[in-house]
Amino acid sequence: MNKKAIIILAIGLIFLLSACKGQQEPADDPSEPQADLMEMYQQLQEAQNAFHLVDAGVLEIAEEHIQKHIEAGNDQSNEYQESIEDTIRFRQTDLGYDFIQISQTQGQSIPVGYKQEDGIYTLFNYTAYQDGTFDWKEAAAEKDHYELPGNAELFTALEELSMIRAIRVETKGDMTVYELIPDEAFFDIRASLSSCNGYSLDEYSISYYVDAEGLLRRVVLSQVESWIHTETYNMEQTLRYDIELISVQDEPDMDHFRSSSTYVRPTYDEITEVWREAFINIPETYLFDVRIPKLRSDLPNAQKVNDLIAADCNMDLNATPADLKSQGEWGGYPWYTADFAVTRFGDIYQICIFKTEASAWGSGISMWMYKYYYDVEQGDVLDTEDFLAHMSYTPQEVEEIFYRDYLYESPDPDDEFTYDQISDWFYLDEDANVKFYVNLYG
Repeated sequence: MNKKAIIILAIGLIFLLSACKGQQEPADDPSEPQADLMEMYQQLQEAQNAFHLVDAGVLEIAEEHIQKHIEAGNDQSNEYQESIEDTIRFRQTDLGYDFIQISQTQGQSIPVGYKQEDGIYTLFNYTAYQDGTFDWKEAAAEKDHYELPGNAELFTALEELSMIRAIRVETKGDMTVYELIPDEAFFDIRASLSSCNGYSLDEYSISYYVDAEGLLRRVVLSQVESWIHTETYNMEQTLRYDIELISVQDEPDMDHFRSSSTYVRPTYDEITEVWREAFINIPETYLFDVRIPKLRSDLPNAQKVNDLIAADCNMDLNATPADLKSQGEWGGYPWYTADFAVTRFGDIYQICIFKTEASAWGSGISMWMYKYYYDVEQGDVLDTEDFLAHMSYTPQEVEEIFYRDYLYESPDPDDEFTYDQISDWFYLDEDANVKFYVNLYG
């Protein structure tokens, strides 16, 4: 199974940093004295080995991506820029690294979190509330992850000596800076990996900063590349990465993704109670997040409603981790959710259970719902048509609203939807407006 990465911004070793690769002889100043290549290379290896001995610390990463779309023939261009800052608090383990990572894209107020512990790499989504509180919600998880993430691997990766023509060395403050000058073979190999037309690596620079104790403290990478994208425009892309070890003491708080929000999802306890609430995340296999209601047992004919819910939500109520693991082995990393809401219209309650299913790797989403109507005055269940009549709607009006408010473009132009087809897709909101819960376009 080809796994989709949890994040598209994580970039591995240097030769994977660019979209395409190519060949160009690097500039060099022959008048500048060259240090002994093998000796300098060994010093860099020792600095990286010293980093491997750091038990815990903090890495800060600044990324900048600039992409220009240049029209062929007139050099007019559109530029797209993205800047990302990451903070990674890590600790060494017997197998590799645990860490907490917070990623913030410039211009976006919502951060993204990642946690790697015991080989499990998990995405956390952030939600902020108007009262100033927040919530971190666990999402997709991958297994067998023990290395530092993405660009941080530049601290542990070093090109083969055969790919390096020279190493320039200079002192900046209390740091010794090693700048690698690639050999022609460096460009040849990357050109062989390229599928881009007319590719050129126009600029390339990577420098390693080592402190007085021989510890690697910083890596700075910059490159500019260009290629012919289509007959009408060319591409130029600038990538810059600045990774710095700012602390060698701070242990990560592996419980960082706590929530300060006091929000509790309503249970509408005047009529319902939670039958089952479960969150089960089996990495790369199944993500199961459900909350299923039942009618309070002291209400007349409650069993009639609860039998309907049990029939519609059998998996939600009974699935075990073993069941989910068995289902997830079919692949796709299903992400299944279920939650409910209750709305009162006079003596009648509408109970809706909303469900979704998608892939935690990323995919279109399926949406469907179940709804139940309970007349608290009569102590009995209503069917959908009786509920519509009580709310002064007709099936024809529901069908007209579907075409007017929802079906902006039919997935099948030759298909017509009847009330019988859409009757399971609608519900009434708290203002008694007809709404639809379905995804015909995903």
